[in-house]
Amino acid sequence: MVSNARREAGQGRRASTASFISPDLLSVAEEGFVADAVSLGATRVRNGFVTVAGNHIGKRSFIGNSAVLPPGTVIGESCLIGCLSIPPADAADAMRADTSWLGSPAIFLPQRQPSAAFGESKPTSRREGSACCAQSSNSSASSCRPHASSR
Repeated sequence: MVSNARREAGQGRRASTASFISPDLLSVAEEGFVADAVSLGATRVRNGFVTVAGNHIGKRSFIGNSAVLPPGTVIGESCLIGCLSIPPADAADAMRADTSWLGSPAIFLPQRQPSAAFGESKPTSRREGSACCAQSSNSSASSCRPHASSR
Protein backbone atom coordinates (compact mmCIF):
# COMPACT_ATOMS: atom_id res chain seq x y z
CA MET A 1 0.00 0.00 0.00
CA VAL A 2 1.48 3.34 -1.01
CA SER A 3 0.00 6.61 0.17
CA ASN A 4 -0.22 9.78 -1.91
CA ALA A 5 0.64 11.93 1.11
CA ARG A 6 2.93 14.83 0.47
CA ARG A 7 5.42 16.69 2.60
CA GLU A 8 3.91 19.63 4.47
CA ALA A 9 5.14 21.60 7.45
CA GLY A 10 3.01 24.06 9.40
CA GLN A 11 4.12 27.32 10.96
CA GLY A 12 5.92 26.99 14.29
CA ARG A 13 6.46 23.24 13.95
CA ARG A 14 9.60 21.68 15.41
CA ALA A 15 11.43 18.46 14.65
CA SER A 16 14.51 17.23 16.40
CA THR A 17 16.61 14.22 15.41
CA ALA A 18 13.79 12.03 14.08
CA SER A 19 14.79 8.72 12.53
CA PHE A 20 13.41 6.47 9.81
CA ILE A 21 11.73 9.47 8.28
CA SER A 22 10.53 9.84 4.73
CA PRO A 23 10.00 13.60 4.35
CA ASP A 24 7.77 13.14 1.31
CA LEU A 25 5.36 11.07 3.40
CA LEU A 26 5.18 13.34 6.45
CA SER A 27 2.99 16.33 7.24
CA VAL A 28 3.26 18.29 10.48
CA ALA A 29 0.59 20.89 11.25
CA GLU A 30 1.21 24.25 12.93
CA GLU A 31 3.05 24.07 16.25
CA GLY A 32 3.53 20.31 15.99
CA PHE A 33 6.61 18.96 17.76
CA VAL A 34 8.65 15.82 17.11
CA ALA A 35 11.24 15.08 19.82
CA ASP A 36 14.56 13.20 19.61
CA ALA A 37 14.86 9.70 18.13
CA VAL A 38 11.22 9.40 17.03
CA SER A 39 10.63 6.75 14.37
CA LEU A 40 8.26 8.33 11.83
CA GLY A 41 6.63 5.89 9.46
CA ALA A 42 9.48 3.45 9.01
CA THR A 43 8.69 1.03 6.20
CA ARG A 44 6.99 -2.07 7.59
CA VAL A 45 7.78 -5.53 6.20
CA ARG A 46 5.40 -8.23 7.44
CA ASN A 47 4.28 -11.56 5.96
CA GLY A 48 5.86 -10.80 2.60
CA PHE A 49 4.23 -7.36 2.27
CA VAL A 50 5.89 -3.97 2.40
CA THR A 51 3.83 -1.10 3.85
CA VAL A 52 4.74 2.47 2.95
CA ALA A 53 2.28 5.20 3.97
CA GLY A 54 2.17 8.83 5.00
CA ASN A 55 2.04 10.12 8.56
CA HIS A 56 0.31 13.27 9.81
CA ILE A 57 0.89 15.08 13.10
CA GLY A 58 -1.93 17.44 14.05
CA LYS A 59 -1.82 21.04 15.19
CA ARG A 60 -0.12 21.54 18.58
CA SER A 61 0.59 17.83 18.98
CA PHE A 62 3.72 16.51 20.68
CA ILE A 63 5.50 13.26 19.86
CA GLY A 64 7.84 12.32 22.73
CA ASN A 65 11.41 11.04 22.66
CA SER A 66 11.88 7.61 21.05
CA ALA A 67 8.19 7.23 20.24
CA VAL A 68 7.27 5.05 17.24
CA LEU A 69 4.66 6.13 14.68
CA PRO A 70 3.95 3.25 12.28
CA PRO A 71 3.32 4.03 8.59
CA GLY A 72 -0.11 5.55 7.97
CA THR A 73 -0.53 7.07 11.44
CA VAL A 74 -2.67 10.21 11.79
CA ILE A 75 -2.38 12.08 15.09
CA GLY A 76 -5.16 14.55 15.95
CA GLU A 77 -4.86 18.13 17.23
CA SER A 78 -3.35 18.87 20.66
CA CYS A 79 -2.38 15.23 21.24
CA LEU A 80 0.50 13.83 23.24
CA ILE A 81 2.28 10.60 22.41
CA GLY A 82 4.63 10.01 25.35
CA CYS A 83 8.29 9.05 25.37
CA LEU A 84 8.99 5.45 24.28
CA SER A 85 5.31 5.14 23.29
CA ILE A 86 3.18 4.25 20.30
CA PRO A 87 -0.18 5.71 19.24
CA PRO A 88 -3.31 3.72 20.10
CA ALA A 89 -4.09 0.73 17.89
CA ASP A 90 -7.50 2.19 16.98
CA ALA A 91 -6.92 4.90 14.36
CA ALA A 92 -10.04 6.79 15.53
CA ASP A 93 -8.53 7.14 19.02
CA ALA A 94 -5.27 8.51 17.59
CA MET A 95 -7.21 11.15 15.63
CA ARG A 96 -9.23 12.36 18.66
CA ALA A 97 -8.21 15.88 19.67
CA ASP A 98 -6.86 16.73 23.14
CA THR A 99 -5.81 13.21 24.10
CA SER A 100 -2.67 11.82 25.72
CA TRP A 101 -1.24 8.34 25.17
CA LEU A 102 1.59 6.57 26.97
CA GLY A 103 3.26 3.20 26.59
CA SER A 104 3.30 0.24 24.26
CA PRO A 105 0.55 -0.78 23.92
CA ALA A 106 -0.74 2.77 24.36
CA ILE A 107 -2.94 3.57 27.33
CA PHE A 108 -5.11 6.68 27.50
CA LEU A 109 -4.13 9.29 30.09
CA PRO A 110 -7.41 10.92 31.13
CA GLN A 111 -5.92 14.20 32.38
CA ARG A 112 -3.07 16.54 31.56
CA GLN A 113 -2.04 19.44 33.71
CA PRO A 114 -2.94 22.65 31.83
CA SER A 115 -0.30 25.32 31.43
CA ALA A 116 -1.08 29.02 31.02
CA ALA A 117 2.43 29.51 29.63
CA PHE A 118 1.44 27.69 26.44
CA GLY A 119 -1.95 29.22 25.64
CA GLU A 120 -3.60 29.47 22.23
CA SER A 121 -2.18 32.90 21.35
CA LYS A 122 1.53 33.07 20.88
CA PRO A 123 3.84 36.08 20.74
CA THR A 124 5.32 37.01 17.40
CA SER A 125 8.77 37.49 18.88
CA ARG A 126 10.70 36.58 22.01
CA ARG A 127 10.54 40.16 23.29
CA GLU A 128 6.75 40.45 22.92
CA GLY A 129 6.32 37.34 25.03
CA SER A 130 8.49 38.60 27.87
CA ALA A 131 7.12 39.45 31.29
CA CYS A 132 7.63 43.24 30.99
CA CYS A 133 5.60 43.43 27.79
CA ALA A 134 2.80 41.26 29.14
CA GLN A 135 2.26 43.42 32.26
CA SER A 136 0.48 46.27 30.53
CA SER A 137 -1.80 46.38 27.52
CA ASN A 138 -0.13 49.70 26.60
CA SER A 139 3.28 48.07 26.31
CA SER A 140 4.81 47.41 22.95
CA ALA A 141 7.79 45.36 21.91
CA SER A 142 9.76 48.54 21.17
CA SER A 143 9.38 49.74 24.78
CA CYS A 144 10.84 46.56 26.28
CA ARG A 145 14.37 46.48 27.52
CA PRO A 146 16.47 43.57 26.25
CA HIS A 147 16.51 40.66 28.65
CA ALA A 148 19.63 38.71 29.56
CA SER A 149 18.40 35.74 27.54
CA SER A 150 17.98 37.80 24.36
CA ARG A 151 21.32 39.64 24.46
